[in-house]
Amino acid sequence: MVSSVRPLDPNGGGRDELRWPEQRSAEHTADSRDAADDIAARLVAGQGVQQGRDRVKVLFTGH
Repeated sequence: MVSSVRPLDPNGGGRDELRWPEQRSAEHTADSRDAADDIAARLVAGQGVQQGRDRVKVLFTGH
């Protein structure tokens, strides 16, 4: 998943993805962890991530 980076909670709560998820700009699926890591590595090379506007997350959904 690629999402926008938002600031930390000013009350010291960090980033609570369940109550306040970051806006997603892209989602990709993979059949294995290796494939997911490969996709993530390619996404990390993107300009938005390199400039600190976006972040890449690899999430296991249990499927």
